[in-house]
Amino acid sequence: MENQKKRGAVVYGDEINPSQFNYSDKEINELSSQLDNIKSYATKEINQENFQELCDAWHKIIAKIPFASIPVEVEWLLRARPNFNGEIFEDEFDISYNSKNIKDIKASRFNRPEESVFYGTLPSDDQTKFIAGASLECYKELISDKNDEPIQYFTFGKWHLINKFPVINLCFEEKALKAHPGLKRVVDNYLENLEKDFPHESALLIKECWFLLSKLASVRYEYDQQYFITTAFFCVIREYYKIYYDDLINGIIYPSSMVDGDAVNIVLVPEAVNKYLYLKQAFMYKYVRSIDNKRSYDCGLGSLISEVVDHKLNIMGIKYGRDIY
Repeated sequence: MENQKKRGAVVYGDEINPSQFNYSDKEINELSSQLDNIKSYATKEINQENFQELCDAWHKIIAKIPFASIPVEVEWLLRARPNFNGEIFEDEFDISYNSKNIKDIKASRFNRPEESVFYGTLPSDDQTKFIAGASLECYKELISDKNDEPIQYFTFGKWHLINKFPVINLCFEEKALKAHPGLKRVVDNYLENLEKDFPHESALLIKECWFLLSKLASVRYEYDQQYFITTAFFCVIREYYKIYYDDLINGIIYPSSMVDGDAVNIVLVPEAVNKYLYLKQAFMYKYVRSIDNKRSYDCGLGSLISEVVDHKLNIMGIKYGRDIY
């Protein structure tokens, strides 16, 4: 973080040094052109050949644009994994980032194929929305018209923080911010300082980049290939700060696309999970499809909430059939 402060780039939003971002007209035109280039990928499939071209575009942006960091100070994060064919998870690694079956990892919003990261959800006052967000982020097929399964179980882990830690904030969607008042106050302060302290044209360009990434992260795409846009960003910014500043980018918070921005998600690199989180509790959650309406579910706890001991989940009191707690 100290190295980042010297440049004034990836730091807490109110610590960004505006004197370093007084862009010339030429720089503004060049960076705007790169942003337009990146936007064009939102409407076309991305393949392996042009993924490098996209990474090159992000590299030019990241070298010039500051990104606001925010401290994760919640008590815990929530992460889910779907259960199939009656499986019951027993070990912590079963519901953490995938460290055992790397070949099975598919490309997603912020990771490449066979790249392990940790996706979770921040708690909010509306439990229904962040439970739904965590469920759908790991298994969007739950609401697919092709899915006829009458009952779907998920295993949730409550990952408590050892210490607060910084992540990049890509959450500027109003719906998500309203559900997280503390985050909204911080973001509003960031934007106010940006408009007050930065040259007008520079501030507009920085905001355009921040809001573009927030929108890209919150959109529910039709096919997974389109996730490469945000995947390329996360890939490049981690490598950039590792190479030039020897700093670790822990992760990103962003609006949940699966509940239309009503929840805030987080993606973390494995090193950050190992350093800042520990799994304290686990439980199963259950969706029971309505008999009369295929698109409607009853949902609730499918087990007791168990304490994790020596990395064992100790799931007990599982409700079978259509019963829920």
